Amino acid sequence: MEGKIDILYVVGKGFSEWNDNELRYSLRCIAKNGINVGRVFVVGHCPFWLNTDEVTCLPLRDPINGNKHYNILTAIEYAIEQSDISENFLYSSDDHFYVQPTDFAQYPVKCRAYDLPNDMPAKPRWYDITMKSTHDVCEAFALPIRFYAWHGNTWFNTRLWKQQRMVLLRRLAKTMRECCDPTCLMLNYWEAVESQTMPRTEVVHDAKVSAHTIAEIKQMAKEKEVLSTTDTVAADMREWLMRNFPKRCKYERN
Repeated sequence: MEGKIDILYVVGKGFSEWNDNELRYSLRCIAKNGINVGRVFVVGHCPFWLNTDEVTCLPLRDPINGNKHYNILTAIEYAIEQSDISENFLYSSDDHFYVQPTDFAQYPVKCRAYDLPNDMPAKPRWYDITMKSTHDVCEAFALPIRFYAWHGNTWFNTRLWKQQRMVLLRRLAKTMRECCDPTCLMLNYWEAVESQTMPRTEVVHDAKVSAHTIAEIKQMAKEKEVLSTTDTVAADMREWLMRNFPKRCKYERN
C-alpha cells in the first residue's frame, strides 16, 4: 500500500481488564513506533481521555447478545458506514503493542499455514465453533477458506466490503451459532474477487512462546514487531509497558 494508513480500533464496554489502559498503551506504541500512520478511529466504547483532535470517536453500544465476533462485525460495519475511513485500513485490537518501528503501509496480510477447520473437536470451545462457522460460510459462497484469523493487524477494504455479495456474506455470518470471524470473511472475499490488490501475504505458524518475566518480555520485544496480552502474563506485560512507554502521547488529552 502507498501513503498513510488509517487504523481502526474496536473497543467493547466493560471488557477491559486494565481500565482501558490496553488502548492507552497501544496508542502510545503507535505514536512512538508507527510509520505511515494516518488517522486513528475508535468505535464502540470511547474512553474519556482520548484526544478527539487526533482520534475520531464513534460511540456504539455493544449488542445485547454477547457474541464477541457478532459485536466486532457490527462495530466494523458501523465504522465504515458512519465515517470517511480510508478505502484500505487496518483493524487493530486494543491489546496490540507495537514495540519496534512498524511501517503500517507495508504491513503484510498474515495467515496461518493451514485452512479453516471443517470440523470441531468433541468438546468444542466457542472459538472452534466460530472458525467452523467461518469455514462453512466461506464454502457456501465458493470463497477460499484460508485461516486469516490472526491476533494482529488485519487489512480491510471498504469498497469491497460494500459489494452486494459481501453484504450477503455478512448477513449469513450473523445468523450462525457463533458469528464468523470478520477478518477471515474480508480477506477470503478479497482474495477471491481481487487478489491482485491485496497486500503481500505472510504465512505464520502457531508455535507460541509465552513470556512470564520482565526479562523474557524484553527479549521477546527484540524478536517480535507486535506483542499482545496473549503473549504473556498480564501483570508482567503491564509493568513492562509502563516502564517503556511512560509519557502521554498525542492521542491522549493533556
